[in-house]
Amino acid sequence: MPVVIVRDLKKIYGSGETEITALSNAHVTVEKGQLVALLGPSGSGKTTLLTGIGLVNEPTGGYIEIAGTTVYDNGWADIDLAAFRRKNIGFIFQHHNLLPFLSAYDNVNLMLHINGIKGKGASDKIKETLDYLELGHRMHHFPYMLSGGENQRVAIARAVISDPEIILADEPTAALDTERGLKVMSMLKKIAREKNTGVIVVTHDKRMIDGFDFIYSLKDGAIV
Repeated sequence: MPVVIVRDLKKIYGSGETEITALSNAHVTVEKGQLVALLGPSGSGKTTLLTGIGLVNEPTGGYIEIAGTTVYDNGWADIDLAAFRRKNIGFIFQHHNLLPFLSAYDNVNLMLHINGIKGKGASDKIKETLDYLELGHRMHHFPYMLSGGENQRVAIARAVISDPEIILADEPTAALDTERGLKVMSMLKKIAREKNTGVIVVTHDKRMIDGFDFIYSLKDGAIV
């Protein structure tokens, strides 16, 4: 079963003479364990599509299904979207957005705390996840003590710690050089394969898409 199904998704801003179509009849399908790219220049609709799938930006029309649950069908489904998002979707952004006064360990722990997971089980899971992302030896370091690539891997750990069905990454390598960017992409591929998670990555950088299972190319709000 696909973990993400998007059909005929639209997003229109404004009306009349000021109407702008940011997204037009987009379609996306992502299976578990797949690494999928949304590729295109700035303004092509990539982030609009990603935030629609992430239940952050309400579309104008269309259909979204996540993990077998219809979440949008020309209107939001009657579910607790915030709770559904916390359980099923992990987010990674262009900038790591870590809290500077918390260590790598505590930044990751914050997500478990929000989901009500505490105690030794939470501690073991954080250590296991940071080790998995080759950061176990840096878990007590603060963001200013880590490289850009290491900070982004902490952000990945924060996104995967709750075992979401899908991970949405918006330009996760844009602030990194090529070597560190490829390292982050390698980690995302590893997560997709080994954790059987659907991973969708927005990027404009064709250097970063080697090894993706499927690439959706966008231009002017449409998949081409």
